[in-house]
Amino acid sequence: MAGDCLLSAAFITYAGYFDQAMRQNLFIAWTTHLQQAGIEFRPDLARVEYLSTVDERLNWQHNSLPVDDLCTENAIMLKVGCSFIWFSVLIA
Repeated sequence: MAGDCLLSAAFITYAGYFDQAMRQNLFIAWTTHLQQAGIEFRPDLARVEYLSTVDERLNWQHNSLPVDDLCTENAIMLKVGCSFIWFSVLIA
């Protein structure tokens, strides 16, 4: 759904600076805006599961990443951020 993609993109773009409580508050605010705009999204969207694979999470855990949402979300942002940097270099 388009709303799931919007929420995920906003999360990766804007939430990295904030702690877990603020990330949750942002996510709630964004879902409220999507509802007001009539954009469909899954209300039970799990960011960690939507933005990473099981294999990636297991690999991160195998490499001693703590098993909590904050650390996993940070790993996702690093993974996506590094991909974006390389994409920017390639199209420049």
